[in-house]
Amino acid sequence: MRGKPDQGRVVSVSLGHPSRDLSYTLGIAGFEFLVERRGVGGDLEKACALVRELDGKVDAIGLGGVNLYYQFKDKFYPIREGFRLAKCATVTPVFDGSFVKRWVEPHVLERLEGTDAVKLAGKRVILVSVLDRYYLGKKCAELGARVFIGDALFGLGIPLLFGSWRAFEMASALLMPVLGRLPLRMIYPSPVLEEITPRSKEVSTTGAPLSRSCMRMFSGMNRSLLKSCDVFVGDLPMLLSAIFTLSQDLEGKTVITTTLSSSEEEHLLRRGLSKVITLGPRINGRSPGANVLEALLFALGRRIGFAKGENGSLKQDPRWQGENNGIHATVRLNAVDWLWLWERSGLGNYIPA
Repeated sequence: MRGKPDQGRVVSVSLGHPSRDLSYTLGIAGFEFLVERRGVGGDLEKACALVRELDGKVDAIGLGGVNLYYQFKDKFYPIREGFRLAKCATVTPVFDGSFVKRWVEPHVLERLEGTDAVKLAGKRVILVSVLDRYYLGKKCAELGARVFIGDALFGLGIPLLFGSWRAFEMASALLMPVLGRLPLRMIYPSPVLEEITPRSKEVSTTGAPLSRSCMRMFSGMNRSLLKSCDVFVGDLPMLLSAIFTLSQDLEGKTVITTTLSSSEEEHLLRRGLSKVITLGPRINGRSPGANVLEALLFALGRRIGFAKGENGSLKQDPRWQGENNGIHATVRLNAVDWLWLWERSGLGNYIPA
């Protein structure tokens, strides 16, 4: 689908299932954008072909269901499949959502805390993957929560929650150089299998092969760990395995997530959850993924052609011109840039408090 000549276009190439695809026109900050999500059902070769097809024809490309790096503190562990996808574009900037996860999501969470939509002080919070959302986990801790790191439980199915950041740092230093080379389908549940279908309203928890087998092996221990928490924070496909495991023991618990549809929220609330909160805007019944928002913010910056000056005025900024290596294009933007673009876009107004 092609946009109008004066219309911006952002496409998310997702490893998830095409049944979740969408396309809509969005007006932000006086500009119009065509936003699309195109899933490939876990087919990496098809995703590479799609990125090549879009290269040079759209304002920005998002990568869904894959990151370029795992991160913990100042350590970055490259993900081979993520870089393979990103390198398929030579002109158009490619975004995996890392900067939205680093700057925007913690900012949104803090604002929601201020509106009483969320109260994390004294709560036991399970962060599904700190390697995916390190800064969100740190913000939960700053807001007074006791944060448990769930990467081993949700990624590998091992009945273990890290309550110590130092202990997880030591474990990740040993394991991540290896896990970053594994195919994502082995350790990450694909939305094609972890989907709440509109027809059945049921959760299929077939998940990733490695985590699925371990989850079954340690189901009783996993259930005990999950029951002890008050709040689940993280990516929806991984959270669904926890929801299914707890089944009827969800009363009073809260989910803080992204990429949530209205039908999925309805289903989760029917299972007894107290609250389901999104860290992104609700647009056409869906909360877009971090990669979509990041690509959209960058596309907005290119359309504006300016960045915020020191005195609050606007000045010409060469960062928006002549990008050639899409993977590295966003490194030049700092926290002020991303948060300014977020405020300028007005997308925060679409987040229900």
